[in-house]
Amino acid sequence: MTRMTSLSAAPTFEPLAHRDPSRWPWVRDFAFVGAVTGFFAPYAVLHDPGYSTFTGIGGALSGALLGLFSAWLLRGFGRRLPKLVFVPVGFFFGALWGIGAVLPTAVGPMHDLLEVSLLFGGFAGALQLGWFWLVYGYRRVNLRSTWAVVLLASALGTSLGLVGLRALDLVFH
Repeated sequence: MTRMTSLSAAPTFEPLAHRDPSRWPWVRDFAFVGAVTGFFAPYAVLHDPGYSTFTGIGGALSGALLGLFSAWLLRGFGRRLPKLVFVPVGFFFGALWGIGAVLPTAVGPMHDLLEVSLLFGGFAGALQLGWFWLVYGYRRVNLRSTWAVVLLASALGTSLGLVGLRALDLVFH
């Protein structure tokens, strides 16, 4: 009688968010806020759905990456840092988030506005993440619901375009 041995199945690719289930909410929520803010903030100023679609996609992608980074940071040494450290750090990473949202417009329909878009995106992202990261991170780490924070950030995302326009107007006039 012949003995059959079974071969194990080949390893399958699993995205990072699926390997560690605690990262998935961070990715989902930051991508959602990035997509909503990325679309509606420029749309409130420019009323151009094509441009806003590019920034919405950029906001979702950069938000997902920021969500992964945030989950990693707050699982490690970041949990031991004083909470107020996250405000200036949030402004910095928020500016990067906003710039990441705008980068797809370099190949989009209004690529000639890239420099102004980078200023707006950096400003809007810094404002959004400056407050959002601290409140969201605190609620997520303490295992509390984050939906109210996510919805508030999404609702405020539309006004960030108008706030950014007003801030640039004050600076340059």
